Amino acid sequence: MARVLVTGAAGFVGSNLVSALNQQGHEVVAMSRMTIETASDLVQPCQADFTSLDASAFRRHRVESVVHCAAKVHAMHEKPGQGLGEYQRVNVDGTMKLARLAAAMGCVGLSLSAR
Repeated sequence: MARVLVTGAAGFVGSNLVSALNQQGHEVVAMSRMTIETASDLVQPCQADFTSLDASAFRRHRVESVVHCAAKVHAMHEKPGQGLGEYQRVNVDGTMKLARLAAAMGCVGLSLSAR
């Protein structure tokens, strides 16, 4: 089975995906900015911000595929007047960086979760 990096693993979509992949026998690197508790040997929690990933993280976790479920969703309320820039930095620039990194590291799949 593949080793899959799931970003946004503490969110609704990400956490359900981690469970489903785990039940199918995949090894999962469950990435979130928040701490993730798991009882499975197949799920490796990784507390990090996906926008700061680099090649060493992909090598360290032996990532083969990526499912990107992380996104900035409340920036307009958190930072009035600055929210659009935060959306751009995380949802556009961060996602492009992740996609390029996954391609450069030879990942066989990249899936983006629609929100």
